[in-house]
Amino acid sequence: MAKKNTKTKTPPKRYTPRQTRKFQLRRDHPVDAHVSEILDYSRTKRREVTVIRDGVRLLWALENNDLSVLFEMFPHLKDQFIPGGLNLIEQIQSMLLQSHSLPLQAEPERVGQGIGLKAMSASASAFALPVFEDDDDEMPTIVTGKNSSNVNAAANLIGLALGMN
Repeated sequence: MAKKNTKTKTPPKRYTPRQTRKFQLRRDHPVDAHVSEILDYSRTKRREVTVIRDGVRLLWALENNDLSVLFEMFPHLKDQFIPGGLNLIEQIQSMLLQSHSLPLQAEPERVGQGIGLKAMSASASAFALPVFEDDDDEMPTIVTGKNSSNVNAAANLIGLALGMN
């Protein structure tokens, strides 16, 4: 009796048209030697063509001021260039609302009228406005006192800088 073939047949691979490119690296040049080491390491990981493809794509995009490829390849860098996006705006708004000591009085919305000077005038009446007196025609007198300390400012600054270490 003949033995049954238990191996599963793999379907034939689909043909993908490819293009071969050849380039040379200088042996005595330190940058080219470093690139050669990177490509040799990438070849051991079966990523040589992918590294070349991604490197050329990224370089071309950056030369044309397009950061989308950078963010596609390295999404963790997006926060450094665009910190939080809309989250940053929301965080700033919440910080402003928390730090605002006066409670805002909301006026009922009027149909067809957005927030304008009339809406702002209600909250402006809560502030005490400064009063300017033009009775005096004299120039203001500025009184400056002599600094009573004999401390050298430069020595103080250096001592502060050394104290931070």
